[in-house]
Amino acid sequence: MENKMQKIVINTCYGGFGSLSKAAVHRAVELGWVITEGYNDQGNYINPKAEVHYGTSYSINEENVKRDNKVLVQLIKELGKDISSCTNYKVVEIPDDVKWIIEDYDGIEWVAEKHRTWD
Repeated sequence: MENKMQKIVINTCYGGFGSLSKAAVHRAVELGWVITEGYNDQGNYINPKAEVHYGTSYSINEENVKRDNKVLVQLIKELGKDISSCTNYKVVEIPDDVKWIIEDYDGIEWVAEKHRTWD
């Protein structure tokens, strides 16, 4: 029996996760994502449930888009490096039964198996 694999998105360059190009946003909207532009009187995005925020640039709303989001994985496979000029997204595949977390150093990320830690 073949093991199922999870697909998880990470950023493999310095900086941070979340930036999107206009081409990526247009394709994401075609695939059903919602964009929110602008802020309300409290300084919060008008639609906090949207997948993409727009202020001075487009960024992924990480509260609503998890790293294993199927649309996000599809965008990376379709657009490659054209998904963003500020990041280098990569799809990592791990066994389906592994509980995982994203770890990083200065924005360069990797997938790690989740385990318990105490301080």
